[in-house]
Amino acid sequence: MLQGRTTRCKFFTRGAGDLASSSKLFTSLAKQLADKELEVRRYVCEAVVNNTGISQMGLEYQWRLLILEPLSRVKVWAEADFASRCTGKFS
Repeated sequence: MLQGRTTRCKFFTRGAGDLASSSKLFTSLAKQLADKELEVRRYVCEAVVNNTGISQMGLEYQWRLLILEPLSRVKVWAEADFASRCTGKFS
């Protein structure tokens, strides 16, 4: 069980193409979380299988399906520090 564990993912690199944009934020974070936490992997994979066009969906849907729902099913603490590094918009 993940209780009491902290998982950190690194995403943004200022000025580095896709890594400086929000367009691939949640798909990249979901992959990193799934690679590090087996319990999360199960639910991320389930979301991808059930939503085949998930990478083309809006960021709100990606957030809910790839990050929020999988993390709400396991006990993990996720910390995000990306507000000042993103050049894309979330809406």
